[in-house]
Amino acid sequence: MMMNPLLITRLLTALFLLAITAAPLRAQDAAEGFLPGFEDVPVQSGLIVDEEGTVVFDSPSGRIVEVYATGPLAPESVLEFYGATLPEMGWQPVTRQRFQRENEQLSIDFFDDQSNLSVRFTLAPL
Repeated sequence: MMMNPLLITRLLTALFLLAITAAPLRAQDAAEGFLPGFEDVPVQSGLIVDEEGTVVFDSPSGRIVEVYATGPLAPESVLEFYGATLPEMGWQPVTRQRFQRENEQLSIDFFDDQSNLSVRFTLAPL
């Protein structure tokens, strides 16, 4: 049985519209994950994590984690995001770039890379 050409066109149009509207949602979900090695430090939208450069090490005194992420953001927006988000996850601010929870300290450092900001997240025992 042949389908009506108008019906086929409408179905294809609907599938196309669904595909182009769903793609940004999938990318956004991935970007809003957590930093590798951290179970509760989210990735700020606009940052791309360098997963190959991630270092996770368990030592007798605690874990050590170093993660790099880059993106076209200003340091101030990164500090505002993590300054608002990390206390909700139990991290207490020590300075604008340092947070503490139990026996661990999280540091956020910045490096300029001409077009992108490079952000280093370091977790170390106190």
